[in-house]
Amino acid sequence: MIPRFPIPGVHSGSSGAPAWTSFTVSEPMYRPDPWVAGTHFVEAPLVDLPDLLGEMLADDGRRERIAAAAAELARHNTLAAQSLVNLIEAAEQAERSLV
Repeated sequence: MIPRFPIPGVHSGSSGAPAWTSFTVSEPMYRPDPWVAGTHFVEAPLVDLPDLLGEMLADDGRRERIAAAAAELARHNTLAAQSLVNLIEAAEQAERSLV
C-alpha cells in the first residue's frame, strides 16, 4: 500500500505488485518514497485521470519503461529486505549457540 495521506503507524511502501511488472496509475500520494512519480508510476488529480489513462494506453514504450523501473525497484527492495531478515536471523541463531 502506498498511502495517499499520512496514516499513523503505517509506513509507506508497496503491496509488491510492481515486482510483477504491473503499471500503477494513482492520484497524487503522500510520501510515495522510494517510488518516484513519472519513473515508477504515474499520478494525476482525479479529474485528470481519464486523460492520463488515455495517454498511457497510447504510449506502450513509456508504459513499459515505467512498469520495468517499478519492477526493478520492487525486486531490489524485496531482495534487500529479505537479505536483512536473513542476516538478523543468522545473528540471532549464532548468539543462541554461544549461550
